[in-house]
Formats: sequence, C-alpha cells, structure tokens
Amino acid sequence: EAPLKKGFKYCVKFNVSLSEASKYASNNIAARFTNKAYSTEAKVPMITKEMDELLMHFDNDLTIQSARYNWSEICGVYTATGGEKFITLGNFMSDEDTKYERMKKDPTSKA
Repeated sequence: EAPLKKGFKYCVKFNVSLSEASKYASNNIAARFTNKAYSTEAKVPMITKEMDELLMHFDNDLTIQSARYNWSEICGVYTATGGEKFITLGNFMSDEDTKYERMKKDPTSKA
C-alpha cells in the first residue's frame, strides 16, 4: 500500500471486456493516478484541468473496445509524479474527443 515513487516507471496492465448489456462501445480507455480516492454521488464529468499529468493514455485511442465475449489487454508504462496511491480506469476524454459505436442487442442477454 505504499505510494508510487516520483520518477519511477511502472508497468500498468489490465484487461477490458464490454458488458453483454452495453448499448455503446468507446475508445480512449485510460488510467488516472491520484493521491486520494475519487468518489462522487453526483453525475459530474471526471475530466479536470489538473489531471493531465496524472492520466495515462494507452496506445488504444483509436481502437473502440467492443469485444463482448473476449478480453482485450491494455498495457503501458506510467512515470509517477510521486505519492499516487489510487488508480481509476475509464474514459476521461470529452464526448467530442471520444469515438463510439452503437452495439447491436445481444440476443443471449437477459438485460
């Protein structure tokens, strides 16, 4: 549970898969590193001005993650600014900067 060390490079790897009930798939899967846990009950954007240096975009910005029954590996190297203890995964780009596609309904889905 030790925080990340400034200047150190960390291998970041995780897998993503689109839910069978998802109506849309998008690109721009990223990791956000912070010193405090991110939490909100409100419907607010997760995009902030100060997050640029703590955001790690992978080489998948053009790839829409639409695999429902398979997992896609997301992998990259993050250089820590120091003190980061939490990681949040998601799409932190604006709607204008995000590519998406509407998914066809999965005939086997109960949702």
